[in-house]
Amino acid sequence: MKRFSVLIVALTLGVMLMQCGGGKDEQPTLKTIAPAQKSSTTTQTENVASPAIEYDLANGEAVYKKFCFACHDGGLAGAAKHSDQARWAESAAKGTPELIKHVMEGYQGKYGMLPPKGTCMECSEQDIIDAVHYQLKMGGSLK
Repeated sequence: MKRFSVLIVALTLGVMLMQCGGGKDEQPTLKTIAPAQKSSTTTQTENVASPAIEYDLANGEAVYKKFCFACHDGGLAGAAKHSDQARWAESAAKGTPELIKHVMEGYQGKYGMLPPKGTCMECSEQDIIDAVHYQLKMGGSLK
């Protein structure tokens, strides 16, 4: 029965990834900006250990509602739900750059797995950055 459940989760993720279409074969780089370069429509992380990262919560919400919700609303494949503030605090402790790297490259952790770019092969690096910040905000780990 456990094998059947794993198979169902794997098939579900596979179908979601196929629906996203092909992605670009680009190697992402993490772009940072100094606080003085911040535009008025964006906010900054408050993580002093890493450089400030420009993000747009409105775009992050749009990306989340189109792609990320599929796993994070119900906790599919071990994804943290927004209501699980302890899990989001644990993730936030890794630092925003590390979380962005996990989403971009994929990640296997103690709770489950995240395929590269989640379910959004068409998302740009900025879309991923925005969605990560939006989810941290929804999970209570970004003020």
